[in-house]
Amino acid sequence: MLPAPLYRSNLLLHKVLNRSAPPVHRLQSESRYFLPRESGLMTWNGLVGSMGLAASLLGCGPSAIQQQSQSAAGRLAPTRAVAVAPLRVPEELAGYESELARLDSLIFFELETAGLYVTGPKVYGRLWDKIASARGGFYNPLTGALNTALLDSAQAQLAAILDNAYGASAIVYPSIVVVPASYEGSKASWDGVSQGGGFDVIGAVLTFLFRAVVGILFSAIFGTDDEDDEDDEDYEPEVETGVVPALSLLVLVQELDGSTLYEHRGGIEVFDPRWVDEDDVLKDGKRARKAVEVALKPFTEAIRDLPPISVAQAGP
Repeated sequence: MLPAPLYRSNLLLHKVLNRSAPPVHRLQSESRYFLPRESGLMTWNGLVGSMGLAASLLGCGPSAIQQQSQSAAGRLAPTRAVAVAPLRVPEELAGYESELARLDSLIFFELETAGLYVTGPKVYGRLWDKIASARGGFYNPLTGALNTALLDSAQAQLAAILDNAYGASAIVYPSIVVVPASYEGSKASWDGVSQGGGFDVIGAVLTFLFRAVVGILFSAIFGTDDEDDEDDEDYEPEVETGVVPALSLLVLVQELDGSTLYEHRGGIEVFDPRWVDEDDVLKDGKRARKAVEVALKPFTEAIRDLPPISVAQAGP
């Protein structure tokens, strides 16, 4: 029987590859599971499915994402003001609050240093919690069905507040998503990053060393011939390839009416106990900063390329 962490990792990978990963964990704050307006409160399947645009942009090369980023920057040029929703996470990451807070801060800093006026996730969260509380939630307590009309009115109210009180013209929705990462040997690569430290190379090296030791002993006892020497010299340990679950930061930017302006991912780390111990998940600050940089760089670069904003245009 597999150890519990390894079993969960294999199960998660199976679900990700079949686009049926676990639902997003609902934290205490309503704002933690408020979703982009265009799709309402998406299921995890919907969130995984929404990554299709980001995947296609990654596959089409730099020009596609650059065009999207330039278009998004142009739409935000008049105000350059955005609000950032609290980071959404899969169920497996419940309890990593300090690490998630760091990512919230990194996203805020990256947007602000690009020249945007940013209403942070704490403000956004307080506004949304107040709106949701006034409506008593969005689910029927008996059937569990979503009241879409109630949700639509809450989203419209939030958009109006962000526009009128904070001058925001778009909302940034960051999420941590689980994606498949291809590995070869000890290196996994996905969503603009790579990570070493796999589990297969150790076995290959041990096999190579074992073969060499056995060969030496065999030669010492029974002698050897030239053909055996040539076979040993040509031998190379087999490099394993495959797929492991990995964490990525998905950033979605939408206008207040729900129109998508930008969508892109940056890899965080492999989410498998054979690569990263459970106690070390999201602890690597360098990898967190890299994920934020990769996910936002096309967008923030396009913002930086905008002409200087006038005093009359400036946000709050």
